[in-house]
Amino acid sequence: MKKTSLLHQSRNNGPFTNDSRTSARLNEIGSIHHVELENMRKSIARSMQGSDPMVSVAMARALMDGDDEDMVDLWNEAFGVDCFEANCLCETHEWLRRQDDISLDSRAEYFQELLNKVVAFVRRGLILSDDATRTIHECATMLGLPIETELPDNVLLITSLRKSNSLEDGRFYLRETFNEFGQIERAALAPRNHGFGFVRFYSPKSVQRAMRAFRVTYVEVQDTAVMLKTLTTIIEDKEAHGHLKC
Repeated sequence: MKKTSLLHQSRNNGPFTNDSRTSARLNEIGSIHHVELENMRKSIARSMQGSDPMVSVAMARALMDGDDEDMVDLWNEAFGVDCFEANCLCETHEWLRRQDDISLDSRAEYFQELLNKVVAFVRRGLILSDDATRTIHECATMLGLPIETELPDNVLLITSLRKSNSLEDGRFYLRETFNEFGQIERAALAPRNHGFGFVRFYSPKSVQRAMRAFRVTYVEVQDTAVMLKTLTTIIEDKEAHGHLKC
């Protein structure tokens, strides 16, 4: 996929305008006292090589916003790092599926909203900076806005799971089913939608093995056929069908 700067595409009226005020705020971020926010900022800054400059501007805008208590309360069911990550992946997956034609500006606007949520959780100490940065990287990859130059392709998205499972039961069945493809680092259902889950393997080869099995036959969880996707499946499919707009 050809990478185009969202900062360039959104121009003066886009969600990530590169004006003097934003540039000034970017210079002030280094003085933030909150350790986890500062760690998250540094981690994203280190991965900016070769990536769209809009990520820096998006991060500055997110850090400039105050805590959104209503937003955090809305996601309070996402207790634990795994559940929070699953919620972010699920929301991004659902947003992409709802869009017929996806412009760069619309993806930038959605990404900004997601960043605001993640930053709010970090500010409140609900997740740590490393977990927040990884989740941001994963969702940006789903949107076709890669932050990290070489993000390991070791995450598998699973849909059409039984919605009757508890979060604990769902995690168990995900591990039980996908353990045959490789060693699993984390697995979880999305609290906002128990029919959606993810598995993160230690090796990208595990994702490749699972996708090969899915393409030639089917994969079942609790005797139910499920759908498997990588982080880039939806955006690549939309690009192939001409639904990705500049």
